[in-house]
Amino acid sequence: MSKPTIAELLAGKGNAYLRAEASPDGRHAIMIEEDEVSNGHWVARAALYTMPDEELVAPIGIDSWSTGRVTWAADGGSVFVELWRYPGDVPGVTVEIDLNRRSTRIAGGTELPLTRLTAALEANYFSRGGRG
Repeated sequence: MSKPTIAELLAGKGNAYLRAEASPDGRHAIMIEEDEVSNGHWVARAALYTMPDEELVAPIGIDSWSTGRVTWAADGGSVFVELWRYPGDVPGVTVEIDLNRRSTRIAGGTELPLTRLTAALEANYFSRGGRG
């Protein structure tokens, strides 16, 4: 069985393991997919898409990164995503994604191109004592 489209997820056809959240202006959506990484240990992997064409903009942390709260700016121009890295040995971080500039900041730090998010998340994690 194939996965539902993001539009279908936004229309309520998701489930406990697959869901999507739309920006207030409808131009973007974040799809979140729960995955069991170890016996009873789950990670919520996220990716950012444009809408309505459902083109992938960027993954939001891959592999061991889990998504918590997603908060959209009222105008839809940016989104804040709380992330933590499995196994949770250091506190999580909040990532701000500027959708118009296609840039990101981790914990209010330096602005980076969105294409560098995953590498920057890993560097941030290890700099804070993460053992991976």
